Amino acid sequence: MKLLEFNAHMKRLAGLASLLIVGFAGLMGGWQLAGAADIPAEVHGRVYLDTNEDYTFTAVDIAYPGLTVTLQEVGGAGWLTTTTDASGQYTFTGVPSGTWQIVPTLPITAVREYAYPGIGGIADLSGIGVITTTIPVSAVLTNYDFLDRFPYIGGAIYSDANHNGVYDINTDPLIYASISVTLSNNLTHFVTTGYGNFYFFDVPPGTYWLTEQQPPGFDQGINASGSLGGQVLAGDVITGIVVTGNADGLNYAFGEVPQASVTGRAYIDLNGNALYDFSDGAEAGVTVTLNGVTNSVQMSVVTQVDGTYLLSGMPAGQYVLSRTPTSAIPVTSNLGSAGGIVGPAFQLTITIAPGSTNTGYNLGDRWPTLSGQMFVDIDLDGVYSSSIDQLLYTAIVVTLSGQTSAGTPLVRPLSVPYYQYGIFS
Repeated sequence: MKLLEFNAHMKRLAGLASLLIVGFAGLMGGWQLAGAADIPAEVHGRVYLDTNEDYTFTAVDIAYPGLTVTLQEVGGAGWLTTTTDASGQYTFTGVPSGTWQIVPTLPITAVREYAYPGIGGIADLSGIGVITTTIPVSAVLTNYDFLDRFPYIGGAIYSDANHNGVYDINTDPLIYASISVTLSNNLTHFVTTGYGNFYFFDVPPGTYWLTEQQPPGFDQGINASGSLGGQVLAGDVITGIVVTGNADGLNYAFGEVPQASVTGRAYIDLNGNALYDFSDGAEAGVTVTLNGVTNSVQMSVVTQVDGTYLLSGMPAGQYVLSRTPTSAIPVTSNLGSAGGIVGPAFQLTITIAPGSTNTGYNLGDRWPTLSGQMFVDIDLDGVYSSSIDQLLYTAIVVTLSGQTSAGTPLVRPLSVPYYQYGIFS
């Protein structure tokens, strides 16, 4: 009998202890256990810096001890808090079933990269740095981990077609060339090779500057700092980028202006219409020169076998285009796509826009003319004198024979009709 009374007494004490525990939990956490059938669950996880970003905790990663983790009831007032231990692990016990959010404090020196859904429960990772999970009765949820990383700094190297200094993904193409971009401070030096975009990963807290190598074929454009601020300096430098650790540096931009070009051809205007057409001859070996008026640029090129030329790599500005024929005589210059002015000696003044392709600047020449008279030398002095000698009023054939400078034989007969009075050309 005494044994039965003792057992009953112990049951009463256990019930009282249970009520005290539930009451204390309600005071501290704002919730109460639903009932004796609702056996509390457990939630376990870890918070750490994933230094090699392999989404797995390894020896090279850095655990966060003493970090506050909160378990918040969704749609209710219940909540619990705990802190991580020396290995970055946290544990919640005595958790009623329901839908809960796990929210660790974000360290000031890292960016939350990933929340691992763990084992057990039904996890929702739609919130940044938050795991929302449905916790079944008496479940033991494990591996609800939070992975952090150091920030990164990134941006774009682009061709600023309209030269407005604003990168527009729809209109400004990236420059797909091997371009060195350097991120530095007094202690750290990173170098990456960008193909349109550049990224520096795992950047620890500090103050940095970016330096870009000028890409070939482009002139200096307008650069812009990104989300962490900074000051744009001359010479493709952005300085004063402060990395505090909990935010990435985005949208740093180096705008470059594509260099312009001028194309055309030198031709022999055989039909004399002062325009290039397919019946005209190509003039190779002509030196075409572009001299800057608003800058000090000077460049020359020699026309190809088909008479064409290409001048490229010049910045925007005003220029004078001229040529030096090898043996022909300039007779015309044709304005091209950007217009211009035809000046003395058939020089062309052209205003070139940034990155423009200027075509159709053709240079028309003619071969030298050989002319003379056929006459009766009345005074036998070998010199034609219009007041003494008499031109021949008859049809005559005059033949020009010889060899070109290229060594090609030349025989060109010319029929002089009688009405030309002995004058041939």
